[in-house]
Order: sequence, then structure tokens, then C-alpha cells
Amino acid sequence: MSDSTVTECIGELTDSGGPNEAYGNNENLTFTIDANAPLQVGFLGSIDIEPSAPGSGVMFDYLILYDGPTTAAPVLDTLFGSIPNPPTYVTQGALTVQFVSDASAQPQGFHLFWSANPPPPTPPVSTLNGPGSCPFSALQWSFTPSLECALIDWSSLTIVGADGTVWPVDTTAAQGISCPRGMGSTLTLPLADGETIDGNCDLLASITLGLRDACDSVWNLDVTAEWSASGCDVA
Repeated sequence: MSDSTVTECIGELTDSGGPNEAYGNNENLTFTIDANAPLQVGFLGSIDIEPSAPGSGVMFDYLILYDGPTTAAPVLDTLFGSIPNPPTYVTQGALTVQFVSDASAQPQGFHLFWSANPPPPTPPVSTLNGPGSCPFSALQWSFTPSLECALIDWSSLTIVGADGTVWPVDTTAAQGISCPRGMGSTLTLPLADGETIDGNCDLLASITLGLRDACDSVWNLDVTAEWSASGCDVA
């Protein structure tokens, strides 16, 4: 353990002696875990820290867990003595760990672990339209922020009219046009089999996107967008 801040979503922390040796004298160390997400926190094995003075409650060595990014945050727990089965904790966000020792008696210390539980990613803002003028042989679906194209489930893409008409998309061509460098902010969707949209109609597009959360885990989210085709004679 040292005075530092980390952003890893999964990790372990031991006292200065590591998992097998005693911690040092006269320590006052602060370690912060800020993974931009709530954390689950527990201990590997027992806690062995010098106990408080008998009858006085005065602490010689102790470990404080704070529910936040600094020691000014609310205290989750203060731990010392021998704790064979330490509790587990869930934070609101960051965790700050402070360890203090005096000038004598150094037991084995502690071995803490954490894992982050980020919320699902926010779906991108998107807009569907028809490029150019009627009849439309393709649609354009724009996204903010850009999409990681390898995580798009192209097989899930559908474009359906209000009357139930389905327009097939040439997804092979769409991938080549929309994602030349692996990222795409606008998906160009050429209609397959020479199909065109040549009537005034309301369209609903849907697709499943893989989006990454704060810890880089991928969530599959269904995204939809609507567009009212106009400027054509009613078929």
C-alpha cells in the first residue's frame, strides 16, 4: 500500500508488508480507488491489525474505509484487532482507504479486494433520414457518440413501415460504407434487391448495439429511430 490513486475496475490492496509479511511502523498511508462506478469491497482472509488499548478504546493501528474520493467522505468502517471474517461493503462511488500504525507491534495486516459495478451505458442519440431526394435507395442513421462497428449486430437491423412493409438492407455494403476505420458516426443503409422507398410513409428502424460501460464491459442495447419519408407520391 502507498499514497496513490488508481482507476482500475478490479484489483487488490495489501498493507505495506504485502500478503505474507507484517506492515511497518509509523505509517499513515492513503489509497483511493476511483473507477467511476460503485464498488464491491471485501477482504481475502482475516484482518490482523494491532488491537486497541484494553479498557480505553484507544486505537494504536487501524484501517479506515471512506465512501468517497477523500478522507473527508463518510466513514464506511474503522477496522482493527483480529477479525476472522471481515464484512463486505458497497460504495456509492470511489473508495478511500487510510491505514495508520504506531511505533510498535506489527501483525500481518490486511488483504483487500474490490470490483466495480458500473451502470449500463447510455444509448447514443440518433437520427434517421433519407439522403438526397425521393425515391430513396438508402437511409442514413447518425449516432452521437460514434459507434464501435465491431459491436454492431447487423443481423438485428430492421426497417419497417407503419403498414408492416419491411425494407431489406444490404448489410454487407452498409458495413463497408459506414465503418471504414472501425468507428462510425453515420450508418449508411443501402436497400437490398433494388428496393426504393417511393411513397410518403412512417418508418421505424431498430438495431442491437454493443456499448461499453465505464469498465469496458459490453452491453447489448436495442436502439430504435423513426423517420417520416416525404416528398414522394403516395404509392
